[in-house]
Amino acid sequence: MSETSKPILAVALNPALDLTITCDRVVLDAVNIARSGNIRAAGKAINVAKVLTDLGQQVSVTGILGQNNREKFDDFFKAQLIADKCLHVEGETRINVKVTEKNNQVTEINLPGLQLNPGHIEKFKQRLTSISRKSNWVILSGSLPKGAPQNLYYHLIKILKQQGNRVVVDTSGQAFREAIKAAPFMIKPNIYELEQWYGHTINNLQEEAAAASRLLALNIDNVVISEGRKGCRWYTRNQVWQAFPPAVEQVSTVGSGDSLVAGIVYGLSCGWTVEATLKLATAIAAKAVAQVGVGISDISSLSALRQQVHTEQLTACV
Repeated sequence: MSETSKPILAVALNPALDLTITCDRVVLDAVNIARSGNIRAAGKAINVAKVLTDLGQQVSVTGILGQNNREKFDDFFKAQLIADKCLHVEGETRINVKVTEKNNQVTEINLPGLQLNPGHIEKFKQRLTSISRKSNWVILSGSLPKGAPQNLYYHLIKILKQQGNRVVVDTSGQAFREAIKAAPFMIKPNIYELEQWYGHTINNLQEEAAAASRLLALNIDNVVISEGRKGCRWYTRNQVWQAFPPAVEQVSTVGSGDSLVAGIVYGLSCGWTVEATLKLATAIAAKAVAQVGVGISDISSLSALRQQVHTEQLTACV
């Protein structure tokens, strides 16, 4: 089976149901009437999986879902033709509320997730070990749920690397600190997450390159740092590429980082160059910013955005 014909595996340990509400303006301590609203399966790994399937890639999703409110996830997997390999446990998957106002201000309220126990974690490890043998690429994306040890990603990366999987990690905080110790193939912190790990504010590209150099020294092959409207930089041991996104009207930044990850993994799994991959991924992220929710409903508009992405190779060495 060729690399492109194998499904990419997205791991959703702390998924959510996103309740998205659109209002003209939110007034505190008052009754607010919404113009629209919807609830959908979400979470970082779920968003990545949706973008990948919209690009035509085969995708499997594993993770831990609550049995009591799984219907939206079941419907999502069926509609997107995603192989559902999730572990279902007693309880309800968390709900995240996102309120978007007319001025494009977004207020988020994230509820706590499932309370896991050691038995759940062990069952999931066994499941992941078995499922991941059918994939070359595995994406660990999102926060860890309650009850999960903060070094869980570290242990999962170790298992996956022993099987020859290429592991991409997108998380933050202590979970990020522990994950990088296992030297995944790629990490994608945003600039704020990088600063949190680095210990102080990063004021320029030289300081960013120094932080990236420290990460690469941990035997991480690729470090992609995203910075919103300013684009992103992709650091390897022998090259640095920067991508500048096209100007779009910002509707919501929710899912833009997940879209970037999906585009990068898609390009790499197809054997594309760093530059070509970065152009596609940046265009997908820009498209996510210009809409509510993630996904690519119109490939032709994505092609137009891709042509507007500017890339350049930086001379800074890491």
